[in-house]
Amino acid sequence: MILSAQATDVSMKQATQKLFPVANTPEAIAALGVKGITPFIRHIGLFN
Repeated sequence: MILSAQATDVSMKQATQKLFPVANTPEAIAALGVKGITPFIRHIGLFN
């Protein structure tokens, strides 16, 4: 499978723009847990 780096960058930017105001450190992101971070990364293909 080949993924476009550009599409990945776009998806990551969309996710981080929403995630970082809520959790902007590795510790804060880890504290969200899987259920907490899922809404932010759901739109990224193969997030599971």
